[in-house]
Amino acid sequence: MHNNNNNNEKNKSAKDESDEIIEILNNYRKKNGEPTKKEEELVTKPVDKTIKTIINKPDEQTIENEIVHSEVPQPIIYHFAENEQGEKVVENLNPHLSDNVNIEDLKNVVNKSERFQKEKKPGKKFFITLGNTSFLFKALFYIFFVLVISAYLSYYVIAIGNDVFALVKEKPNVIISIEEGATIDQVTDELVKQDLIEFGWIFKLYLKYRSDEEYKFIAGDHTIDETLNYTQLIDKLTKKYKERVSVRIVIPEGLTVDQIIDLFLEKGIGTREGFVDAINNYEYDWEFVKELEVLGYPDRKYRLEGYLFPDTYDFYIDTNEVMVINRLLNNFDDKFWNDYKTDYLDKCNEYGMTFDDIITLASMVEAEGNNALDFEYISYVFHNRLDNAGEHPEFAVLESDATIQYVLPERREDLTQSDLDLDNPYNTYKYKGLPPGAICNPGLDAISAALYPSKPVDSNDHEINAFFFVSNKAGKTYYAMTNNGHEKNKDQVDVDNAAIEAGTYNG
Repeated sequence: MHNNNNNNEKNKSAKDESDEIIEILNNYRKKNGEPTKKEEELVTKPVDKTIKTIINKPDEQTIENEIVHSEVPQPIIYHFAENEQGEKVVENLNPHLSDNVNIEDLKNVVNKSERFQKEKKPGKKFFITLGNTSFLFKALFYIFFVLVISAYLSYYVIAIGNDVFALVKEKPNVIISIEEGATIDQVTDELVKQDLIEFGWIFKLYLKYRSDEEYKFIAGDHTIDETLNYTQLIDKLTKKYKERVSVRIVIPEGLTVDQIIDLFLEKGIGTREGFVDAINNYEYDWEFVKELEVLGYPDRKYRLEGYLFPDTYDFYIDTNEVMVINRLLNNFDDKFWNDYKTDYLDKCNEYGMTFDDIITLASMVEAEGNNALDFEYISYVFHNRLDNAGEHPEFAVLESDATIQYVLPERREDLTQSDLDLDNPYNTYKYKGLPPGAICNPGLDAISAALYPSKPVDSNDHEINAFFFVSNKAGKTYYAMTNNGHEKNKDQVDVDNAAIEAGTYNG
């Protein structure tokens, strides 16, 4: 009787443990998406089952459950036994499990699996939660995300731009030392260390972009202005600069192109061939130069004679010829051409003259006259002859000594008869009208006089409708309306010149 009670208690204990294991396994299967034992029984065809409990000996604690089936594979066979330490174990629990599984170990495995399922990563939880929100919330979150990223990128773009172009740098000069044979990495590290640049990797990329050749940095100490951009910084560290020498050149009114070239050559700037080529052939972008191309300039000695504006200039001695001439043309553009269409064009049209005609006439006035008042009187004589050439053919030739002097190899104090007979378009004793181009480079006073002439006056302040003029060596000019009057004035000039040579001339 006692043995039966013990056996009943053992059987009950084994059954309880069996139920507990089955429950654990069912929970494990649920967590892993597998059907539970009951679910298997529902979907499996009814089969004949016989559960046979075999108790080998009253004192043994082994319970064997055999599941016998006829149409489907037996799902699971549970074997309970004791190991050598007297612990309950399950034998042949599942093909995926070991042959001997400790119940407590099995519980721990299942508990760990449950904890793993529960302990999801925060990022994963966030995106799962975000996925379950409304469309509006998702849209707002997306916009917010884009704005944050854009702001982040904008900050770095601005920072890199400031670093490359030195847009906002106000620190004092910094002295850095470059060792002989320093590499790009070493120089970059030094620049970053001295806070001259912020992004070393950008600086290296910029070096690569500038040139595929290896840079050779100048060894020694360099004083670096922090306002230098990357290009200036590279030049500072890789190029040896020699001090540029500047010179001041004063170009007086009335000098010819040849005389102006001589001035530059005396100061060590350029070559004669370089200047002649720059004056006659270079395609400058000034409007008046392009207009000259349209008008044409046949038989002209120098294309740009008359347009090299007289003034005081400072030049570096290594300035090339084109840059020198361009600067003089720029001055002409500022002083005359800017106002030509608004202030002078109508006057030119009134005379039936182009702007080039006015500059040519102004050059003759500049070469013949000695002061601003004479410029206006001499201009009147030339205008008077041109206007009356139809009625008085003798006035068609302007008879200017200065135009002949322009084409002579050397300037003469007094022209000879052979000079007056010279067959050259610039000889206004022989060829009618204005010469092919300017004979010098006039200043503003002469240009103004060419546009706005005035009648000469005699010693009694009476206006003279002059067609002739002649000047003595002291620069005094006499005007006459007739040829007889002109011959008398020439005689007076001879007297004046003799007195000048003798030192007795009193004006």
